[in-house]
Amino acid sequence: MAVNARFVNVDDFTRKLSAFANKAAPEKFDTIMTKVVSDLLTSVVFLTPVDTGRLRGGWQVGEQIDMASEMPPDPGGRATIDRAMGSITAIRGQGSLIGKKLYLYNNVFYAEYIEFGTEKIAPFAMLRESISIVQATFA
Repeated sequence: MAVNARFVNVDDFTRKLSAFANKAAPEKFDTIMTKVVSDLLTSVVFLTPVDTGRLRGGWQVGEQIDMASEMPPDPGGRATIDRAMGSITAIRGQGSLIGKKLYLYNNVFYAEYIEFGTEKIAPFAMLRESISIVQATFA
């Protein structure tokens, strides 16, 4: 699920994060970036509503969005977080995160309907709320 830029100012968040990383500890950028992605991941997983666990289990992290991969249901969320953190560790193992984009996404087809709602379903805003929570750390 891609977040529509009209709802979340991702560019502004990226600028604030970069300014924070450069000001606070440029040599520790990878650690800071990993912490931000980890916090965002943990928040969104636990804010994702659970029926079967399919939506909660669908969260992934990668350098590209893979719309073909299907993850197993994870009602508790811990396996999803562990799997995604393993992906972050693997990406960090390939070199510095500076200049790389990491995507947090969910390719379960109804994720967008839960996030933004429909005519019959109220929006849940699990991703937008998580972004707001993590952004507040850098305000």
